[in-house]
Amino acid sequence: SCDSERDVGMLMEYLSALAADTVWPCSVVLLAQAAPAPSGAVDKAVALLEYQAHLVLEVSPLVSGHSSAVHGQVLIRPRKQQGQQVLMHFKARDNNVAFFRPGFFQT
Repeated sequence: SCDSERDVGMLMEYLSALAADTVWPCSVVLLAQAAPAPSGAVDKAVALLEYQAHLVLEVSPLVSGHSSAVHGQVLIRPRKQQGQQVLMHFKARDNNVAFFRPGFFQT
């Protein structure tokens, strides 16, 4: 709805101003979680967040299906295609997460 899009826009303006503060510089990390949408459908609020982001980390299951060595993949997309996208695989462990290039997993 228009109200939620406006609210997201206002939140992003506030957080951007906060992050730009020269006294306490910081990074802003937002999690946008959504159920899989029908092909071509995009949540406008999420699209706005992605548009204003410097970096988007898109976490998803493996395209190829289940693997005991890999739990999923992360697509790292720089702002507005200013750099190369990077695909990393990951495996969750007890107290951490191991990230690695596809095909380079070591136990």
